[in-house]
Amino acid sequence: MRSSNFYRSTLLQLLVLCTTTTTTTLVSAQCACSPTTFTWTLNLAFTCSDNTVSAGPTTGVQQPISCFNDNAGDATVTDLVPVQVTEVDIFELDMNLNIIEAYQFTPDVALVDGDSFYFESSAIDGTVIPHVLQIELFGLNVNGETVRNEWILRYTNSCSVYPFVVGDSLGWTVFSAFDAANMDTCPLVSSSPS
Repeated sequence: MRSSNFYRSTLLQLLVLCTTTTTTTLVSAQCACSPTTFTWTLNLAFTCSDNTVSAGPTTGVQQPISCFNDNAGDATVTDLVPVQVTEVDIFELDMNLNIIEAYQFTPDVALVDGDSFYFESSAIDGTVIPHVLQIELFGLNVNGETVRNEWILRYTNSCSVYPFVVGDSLGWTVFSAFDAANMDTCPLVSSSPS
């Protein structure tokens, strides 16, 4: 993991999210209606401007969503379009912004456009309520130079709405499949089989 750059970037992004997010009144019930598992498919032609995840007070995601593509700290790199992804870092944070799940995936063979990757959320056991989801993707452009896409979002933790739909996109990722939220943390989930 590219720890020094990552943590500087993460702290800055979390500071931005914390200071620009509208203050909301906490209610006694917070839910985790986010998926228990995610599958993302890469669309390496996408950028942050291709975001289709709905955010706002009536959705499952707070505004703003932080997303950026950059040269991973090398100012000489100007082509930010990847041809492959070499590392995926995923973090879930709790309401106090403590990391509750950290996952790093470095594939033996680089992922290319159309490839997918999978993540099992900390919400799967029904005892944890994630509040923030962050993904950092490192890739190589056509010149073999490192480029990065990072996005961070905060869940509303609403008990009445799911935060994503299949097909939502954010940065280089498309939400291609996921499993329902845990019944113990989301009243939207039915106990009867579908």
